[in-house]
Amino acid sequence: MVEIITAFFGAGLIIFFGFFGEWIFRKTNIPDALWLMLVGVLIGPIMHWVAPGDIAGAAPFFITFALLFMLFEGGLHLRLRDLLRGMTSAMLLTFTNFLITVAVITMLSILFGWSMQIGLLLGIILGGTSSAVVIPMLRQLNIRKQTSLILTIESAVSDVLVIVVAVTAVDIIASEFFSLADLLNSLLGSFSIAILVGAVAGLAWLQLERRFKKIRLFYMVTIGILLVLYSAVAFITKIDGAGAIATLSFGIVLGNYRRFFHTTNESLEKELSDASHETEQIFGQITFFLKTFFFVYIGILVDFSEPILILLAAAMTLLLIALRPLAVHVSRYKTYATDKTVMASLIPKGLAAAVLVQVPAQAGIAGTEPLQAVVHGVIFFSILFGTILVFAIRYLGYRGFLLGAVLEEEKGRNIGVMDKKGRARHA
Repeated sequence: MVEIITAFFGAGLIIFFGFFGEWIFRKTNIPDALWLMLVGVLIGPIMHWVAPGDIAGAAPFFITFALLFMLFEGGLHLRLRDLLRGMTSAMLLTFTNFLITVAVITMLSILFGWSMQIGLLLGIILGGTSSAVVIPMLRQLNIRKQTSLILTIESAVSDVLVIVVAVTAVDIIASEFFSLADLLNSLLGSFSIAILVGAVAGLAWLQLERRFKKIRLFYMVTIGILLVLYSAVAFITKIDGAGAIATLSFGIVLGNYRRFFHTTNESLEKELSDASHETEQIFGQITFFLKTFFFVYIGILVDFSEPILILLAAAMTLLLIALRPLAVHVSRYKTYATDKTVMASLIPKGLAAAVLVQVPAQAGIAGTEPLQAVVHGVIFFSILFGTILVFAIRYLGYRGFLLGAVLEEEKGRNIGVMDKKGRARHA
């Protein structure tokens, strides 16, 4: 009974920290993720009140649950027109960042004394960005919708990319067999199935929403649909990340109801608008609750018992941040310099990396034991450094914290930072 009381008390305090973290962000522009991770470090590695093993069994379920809601809630705010405009830049950014990450991590791993095989695995595992981190942070930043959209797509797509390539790489190393055709078919097939099933489910749910939205438990049923949708797509494709993409597609359709239901009936239009607004409000609250505990969990994971691995993780993170502007430049996305600098700062790792780092060891690949400490360290430092950089950008302006020559102004324009209403002002 004492353990239950202690757990509830701690959970309540964490929720308070999450609330005040958002309040502090509005006052100071310091992201709440920073405070929450530090709380996790305090109660985990420093005070040893909670150990990763204490929550290891429930963590994958909770974090996956959090990811679904964050992607779904993020999809509710995306508009199809903006999505089509940003798709090319987002895909270029995703694949370029993945290739740069794999190359850099492999090189550093070899210099550290590990084999190329281990370095490649580590690079692939760390090759994406985390939707669970990116989407909540974008909600708190005054950047263009198109920029936010590109980063959201990148984080969602990279989850699937990393999972497919990592699992394939483990199979190759374990069986010494490789088929590029199978890899490409797996990627394209997973994306297609996830997007199609999510969109169809969204269209069907819009029809039901018009009829049943007045029922008191209607929004709880929406949660059930999300879980069934994720599970069905993950089962069909054999890839968890594809299930996450399906929930994003589902949210995009629900958020773009006007595109699918053209009506001149003012009463019906008001009902649809109210339902969409209520959905955003309710799932926004749920997302806040889940992401608060997610960031604390990231802090708990960090293992300071092997300083050399922590230093390696920090070095890898800094080098990835230094090279990130190259991926932003290759994406050929033209926007305010402030937005580009934010894009260059956000390379957070998260759920996919934390889960995938366990796969090589489970497959019996030798020499992968130290990878877990490095991956958890990179997750922590990528979020930590990213939040600090974003704060510096917001506080100093892009001229005070430029990340590279590729982030130069468009010719003939004096591009500045954004004010709190999202309008451009001179730097």
